[in-house]
Amino acid sequence: EDMFVVKLTSTGNFMAALRIGGEAFDRANGLAVDNVFKTFVSGTFTNRADFDTGRDTLWVQSKGTEDAFLVKLNFIPFLSDFEGPLSPCADEVVTYSINAENASQFDWTFPNNWQVLGSENNDTVQVKTSSIGGFISVTGSSVNGTSFPISIIVDPIGQPPLTDLTGVFAPCPGDIQTYTINDAEVDSLAWSFPADWQIIGSSNNDTVQALVGLNLGVVKVTGYNACGEFSIQRNMNTR
Repeated sequence: EDMFVVKLTSTGNFMAALRIGGEAFDRANGLAVDNVFKTFVSGTFTNRADFDTGRDTLWVQSKGTEDAFLVKLNFIPFLSDFEGPLSPCADEVVTYSINAENASQFDWTFPNNWQVLGSENNDTVQVKTSSIGGFISVTGSSVNGTSFPISIIVDPIGQPPLTDLTGVFAPCPGDIQTYTINDAEVDSLAWSFPADWQIIGSSNNDTVQALVGLNLGVVKVTGYNACGEFSIQRNMNTR
């Protein structure tokens, strides 16, 4: 048999519940709230009981079969379970959330140029990201105090940038030429050449070799990642 305290809004909506007790019989006989909403509970407990209503423990051993107690409770806000993407796409709308206990106000901090969509005073927020990464942190508060902040580190991903396509762009037919691209944040690559040119080996590399044909056209390479694709190309002229 344990004790509990339930906190409700003025309209009867649930806000929090706390448990006090141990292995034997524990009873709450009285409850009072002061002008700053600290809660006092009195009653009796047998053997030993845990009087810490949070994630820690505070075991108190009785001096006899059944002892009296008076405990002061503070519904301090507590935040946990930070959820949301750590590597979102740049300029994407994403959602971040936390599990909040006893918090009625929230203070979120996001990296530069991130835009909060809608209300920030919630345990779940939507934001539009930017290409800038950093910390996302949040604290919860109520009349009983402010929680410790919790945070995560985010590193947005942009569309796969490709630069510095190099190689010979006026080769002789029958030559074997090497072409290279500078890629970043790319999961895969795809190369294409004029119709009668032949790629030697794999085309999913930042460096490829091709057997030059007679046709003119372009050499094109496309990079892909979770946030999209990006292409770069050069005109080809055969000698």
